[in-house]
Amino acid sequence: MYRSLSSQSTLKQVSPWYALFYRLGCWFLRRECDHAFLVRNPYSRTISFFQDKFRYNLERGRPGRQFEAWQDPQRLFFRYLNVKQGDRPEVIKDRLSSFLFKDFLKVLPEVYERDLHLLPQSRTLIWGFAISVPSTIFTELLKMEDEASLERLAEHFQVDLGIRLNATSKQNTNDWSSPENYTLINRLYRRDFELFGYDQLGSKLHA
Repeated sequence: MYRSLSSQSTLKQVSPWYALFYRLGCWFLRRECDHAFLVRNPYSRTISFFQDKFRYNLERGRPGRQFEAWQDPQRLFFRYLNVKQGDRPEVIKDRLSSFLFKDFLKVLPEVYERDLHLLPQSRTLIWGFAISVPSTIFTELLKMEDEASLERLAEHFQVDLGIRLNATSKQNTNDWSSPENYTLINRLYRRDFELFGYDQLGSKLHA
């Protein structure tokens, strides 16, 4: 979704702090201004990271010719895969491919604050530090899973939702639906669930 939105000529990417100061300026000048915040369910967002960002290009014939050519979300896990500078692309691809979703979840608590794709949506990275995003930064909350939110995005912001770039590929995540995994995501992304009104599913699985 990010690549699709960033390709839209009607949208401009800004930092959360830019939006906050702009909101303060609107308040000071007594002007009306709207800021929509597009969020995603933490469960599907985590799965999407593994299926797309973590496995990016593994099945697309362009795995990277050298160490630095790999995506940041992939290099984030190199230390856990024992990948070293100078390793051949075929070796790196094989180790990324053999890293299962359950292995990814075990490492997630150690890395989720070091990449914006994994960082809770209620936080942002400022000079490498994870900072909470004030809820006053947005006037409207849109959810990727909500049809009305997508219609609002298309109409008010003139977004062409027909543009699909880098759509998430499907990988095997059958080991996702366990109480332990839900509990892990509930803990790491607790404020996202609370601030954005998403239901936590762990307690239902134990019932």
